[in-house]
This record gives sequence, C-alpha cells and structure tokens, in this order.
Amino acid sequence: MALMTSSLDMFVVCVLFGVRVESRLLNANGTVDAEEIYTVCTANFPPYVACIEGDSSPTNFSGYSTEMFKRAASKLGWKAKNYRLLCLPFNDLVNDLTDPDGTCDMATAAMTVQLESIEKGIQFAYPDYHTGQGLMVYTSGVKTNRWLFLKPFSWVVWLFLFLAALAVGVSARVVEIIAKPKAAEPSEGKEDEKAGVGELVWSAGAQIVNAAEPMQAFSIPSRIIIFVWAFLILLLVAMYTGNAAAILTASAVDVSIQSIDDLQGKNWGAYQFTIEIMHLNGWNPTVLYDPQTVAETDHMLDQLESGVIEGLVWDCGFVDYITATRCNFYKVGDCITEDNRAMAFWQNATASLVNAFSTAVLQLEASSELSHIHEVFIKPTSTICESEAAGDQQQVTFNQVSGLWIVLTATIAWSMLMAFVARHVKLTHLHRLYKKTLSREVGKELGEIDLKQATVIDNPVAFHGP
Repeated sequence: MALMTSSLDMFVVCVLFGVRVESRLLNANGTVDAEEIYTVCTANFPPYVACIEGDSSPTNFSGYSTEMFKRAASKLGWKAKNYRLLCLPFNDLVNDLTDPDGTCDMATAAMTVQLESIEKGIQFAYPDYHTGQGLMVYTSGVKTNRWLFLKPFSWVVWLFLFLAALAVGVSARVVEIIAKPKAAEPSEGKEDEKAGVGELVWSAGAQIVNAAEPMQAFSIPSRIIIFVWAFLILLLVAMYTGNAAAILTASAVDVSIQSIDDLQGKNWGAYQFTIEIMHLNGWNPTVLYDPQTVAETDHMLDQLESGVIEGLVWDCGFVDYITATRCNFYKVGDCITEDNRAMAFWQNATASLVNAFSTAVLQLEASSELSHIHEVFIKPTSTICESEAAGDQQQVTFNQVSGLWIVLTATIAWSMLMAFVARHVKLTHLHRLYKKTLSREVGKELGEIDLKQATVIDNPVAFHGP
C-alpha cells in the first residue's frame, strides 16, 4: 500500500509541475496527449534529411522527409512540444524500430518500403515519395550538334512557317483575281510582267530569309495579306535570333552513355542493397557502395568524377538533387527501377496511429504540398545549371506563337471577303458610271477618226490615189 501511495504521489507531482511522461506509443491513435513526447528518429541522408548524428535540436533538422513529417503531424493536431527529433546512424535507426527496448517511436528518413523490413515487424504509412534507382554520369564536355540551328523553334513552328508561306502566296493570287481580274491577267506578249501563283509562293517563302524582292500586288486586300505576313516574319526572325544566340552560347553536356546498357563491360557502381534487383535485370555493377557518412558519400561521387567508375546507379531523389546542384553530373533518362519511401513505425505501434499518418500523407499529396516540398528540397530549380535551363526553356513552341497564325488566317479570310465585296460593288453600283465612261471614250475615238479623215482630204499630199 505504501508503494502504491508513493507511485500515486509521484504521478501527481509530475502532473503538477508539468513534467512530461515519455512513452513509446502507449495506445497512441493519432492524437497526442499533452503530457507525452514521442521520439521521431531520422538519419542524415541528403536531400531527404540533413542532420547531425546524436543531435536533437529542432533547428538542426531539414530536408524533404523532415518537412513532410512536420506537415503531416500538423494535420493531426500535433504540436512541436509533442515530439522530438533524433538523428541516428541509418543502420541503428532500422534496428531500433524492432528493438523492444529501443528509443524510436517512428522514423522519418525516406525508408524504402521493403518486404524484408515488414517481415521484421516494421510498419509503414502510405508512401510519401515514389522513386527508384536512377543512373548518373559525370561529364565536362560540350555537346556537338549539327542540327542545333533548328533548335530555337519546335518542329511544329517550322512546319507551319512554310505552310503559311504557301497559303500567303496562293491566297494573295486568289484575292488578286477576285478583286481585279483584268489587272491580274498577264498582258499579251508580257507573260512575265504579272506575278503568278508560283512566283507569289516563291516570294512569300523566300522573304523568310530575305532572299526575294517584295511580293507584287495590285489590290488593297492582297496588300494587307502581304503586310501581315511581313509583320509575322519580323517577329519570328527576332525570336529566332535571340534564342539561337542563347542556345549557341550556352554549354551543353556531351553524354556518351545513353542508358545503363552502355555501362556493361565498364566499371560502374550501385548501392549494395540493390544488387539483387540489378542481377535480376541483367545488370552487373563492378563496385558496390554503402556510405554511412557525408565523407563516404563525397568519396563515392569523387570516384565518379575522377573516372574510377563511369556511372553510378543510386536513389533517384539523390540523383535529382546532385544533378540539380552540381552542373557536371548528369542524370541519364528516368528512374530505371521503382520503389516507395514512407514513414516507418515501431513494430508495436497501433494500426490507428499508422492509418492516421497515412491519411495525413494522402491529404498532403492531394493538396500538392508533397510536390512543392519535392521542388524545394529534392530538385531546387533555383540552382539548376544555366546550360540545362537554356536547353529546356529557350525553344519556341507553336502554342507560344499560334496567335500570329490566327492573325494571318483572319487577315486572309477578311481580305478575300473584302475582295468579293469590292467586285460586287463594281458590278452593281459602278455599272452606270462604266457605261458613261465607255460612251465618252467611244465618242472621243469617233471624233478623232473624223478629224483624221478631214485632215487627209484637206491635204493633197496625203492623197495617193491612182
């Protein structure tokens, strides 16, 4: 009885003085008692986690997994006072999750969801990161591309550019025939004087490279078409010049290894715990790595940079981070294998707690918060090398300039309509004026004939009769 009284008194004292009782997920269901602190373990693994082993200061933890956990915990109503972060070596962290006398209640360290871990008793929440293994190479060369001059425009822009030249030449000729059929016909003995369809098409196309004289036109509608076409060329030439200069002056990597198959027969490395899946796919890495410290990770990258290995197959998130922050490292293709990363829980954690965090992760995914965290920590766009940015962002796509073609099409349609209207007005409203003009010209010609006859009669020299 005395012992029970002493224990009760101790509990009362802890409550009165605000002493928290640390518990290893005692009946935890996703909500946190104000008097409990849960230990959330992690391991230094940039870019997922950046921390110092043995440290538990909240300000010294950063990275994708750390930020993801904080946001998921916040959705469950957890406060900073309800948990503490603890940085451990990765192997110690994994062993702790299956140790009955361990410290970790859960782990946020981008752990791979593996059957082997599940069989040991480790529980996982819904995957918060879908990744795999990716291939990374080192290169400092400059790419030689004989077709680089085509890169400022996408192929669709090139196609529509020359189709537009054809349309402009044909439509200008059609409008000429509709608006001024007589003027559009070549004069007798002067077939080359008027521009035909072929000449107009050639002139429209050659104007793109300034290799032809201005197109000939007689009617106002066709001249409007030619003006808009010239304006379109002006804008496109300016775009081409600017983009070509940016692309030609930017450095681009020369990658001789285009896939993992190109590494066969060469020295290349991989993570030692992926050797089984490597062999299943017929891939045989010559060097296996398992870096536990920053120095070991740097040594692995130094071997790739120095040419000791010609390629490295590693976690895609790590590959994305390195290639985004170090310009001479280059990611080849997409992930070549698939796996998932998730928060892990001590083997005796309640299913309700695991499900609560799974729901929180799904909410983060639905709200695009996971994508945002990925862009911040895994592949920071602000540090992407200028060469990659130039190659990916400088090309002009058709959608960006489609408005020019819309304007040109509308101009052609409007000009044809105006030509039809102009011809109709001439035939209906100017017919009387045309008849008066014709009568006046006929009378004038008849008067000139009578005058010539009179002159001949009055001039005896002009008479040559027998």
